[in-house]
Amino acid sequence: MYPVPSNDGKFKLNQPKKWKVYSVLGVKVKQGNGMLINLSKLSRGMYILKTDDGNIKRLLFN
Repeated sequence: MYPVPSNDGKFKLNQPKKWKVYSVLGVKVKQGNGMLINLSKLSRGMYILKTDDGNIKRLLFN
């Protein structure tokens, strides 16, 4: 996944996957399928990405 951190709120996965994004408080804020995760309409900050294969990553939107 890249870029981390992101200045525009867009992140790309290396391959298409089902994913969910959570706030640091554990609230699901977005979900989708594919290679692009677009958080540009959300507030800047840190989010948690969980993919359907069990990977968990931090997303930093500056």
